[in-house]
Amino acid sequence: MLPAAWRLKKNSDFAQVYRAKQKLFGRRISMYYLQNGLEHPRFGFSVSRRLGKAVQRNRLKRLMREGCRLYPPKMPVGCDVILVARPGAAGLTYRQVVQDLQRLWKMAGWNGENNGTKNGRSGN
Repeated sequence: MLPAAWRLKKNSDFAQVYRAKQKLFGRRISMYYLQNGLEHPRFGFSVSRRLGKAVQRNRLKRLMREGCRLYPPKMPVGCDVILVARPGAAGLTYRQVVQDLQRLWKMAGWNGENNGTKNGRSGN
């Protein structure tokens, strides 16, 4: 599970990231991001009701959270990231979610070197 400090919780935090308009679109997951000035990344997850009932939506959020925990992007320190499930994301497997996340990290330039910064894992 992601540590509580690594999660976006407030509506104002979500709105701030959305207003920044830095976004990338994957096949089944979109990503919005913004520098936050903190020493660690923060992640938020959004799944529309159109993608299914609560069980399916919560499962998809759990898969995205676990993908971020086990395969954190090598991003600059202090970045807020919101991952939004797109139509067609319902029923994704864990492997597909991780592939989409890694594709987004690569599009953002976060898959290679750390740019001289930490990669978000604790203990670094």
